[in-house]
Amino acid sequence: MTLSDYTINIENFIADKNNYVDNIIVLNKLDRATLVHSRNVLKLSKMLGKAVGLNSAQMKDLHMGALFHDVGKVFIPKKILNNTDKLTDEEFEIMKTHSKLGYEYMKDNSNLSDESLRIILEHHERSDGKGYPDNKTNDELSILSKIVSVCDVYDALVSKRSYKKAFSIEKAIEILNDAKGSQLDENLVDLLCCKVVPLLSKCDDVTCNPS
Repeated sequence: MTLSDYTINIENFIADKNNYVDNIIVLNKLDRATLVHSRNVLKLSKMLGKAVGLNSAQMKDLHMGALFHDVGKVFIPKKILNNTDKLTDEEFEIMKTHSKLGYEYMKDNSNLSDESLRIILEHHERSDGKGYPDNKTNDELSILSKIVSVCDVYDALVSKRSYKKAFSIEKAIEILNDAKGSQLDENLVDLLCCKVVPLLSKCDDVTCNPS
């Protein structure tokens, strides 16, 4: 499956609120790195969801939420998205709005389930309540949101960005282990590291450690 399979003209999507767009992403106005990241998070989330033992309905909700988790970035100025330096406090506050903006947009312009929408809204919340946008704690978050959060962080760590080099898988696992319990769900981090990461070399659809 190519990147073109994951893109759609945003005007066409808006015109058809009943389109599930099961294999495409409304992210064609974003940079390629975000498209690849969304694709990776989807694949990782599906693998972790299977490891957790989600049922078919939960997997469908997970699929759609992971696919669109960063859709709100279409509303973030490109100069912030493509910034090669550390964001200023003001720029970071703007960046943080993408989860709420994406949630509101998809709630009004799609027929995504409530659980899929929660993923878009909650994927930057943290176990200790220090995430955004609503400072929810681990017990307040859906299992699907927590799955996407872990996969989102892992892929961000092992991917090269304009502002950073890619971490090795070993370093990424170290960072995840340091974050589990306080920022990320401990059981999900353990499952990702023990069940999913060892399979990544066998999964060509995931760009886990780009050069």
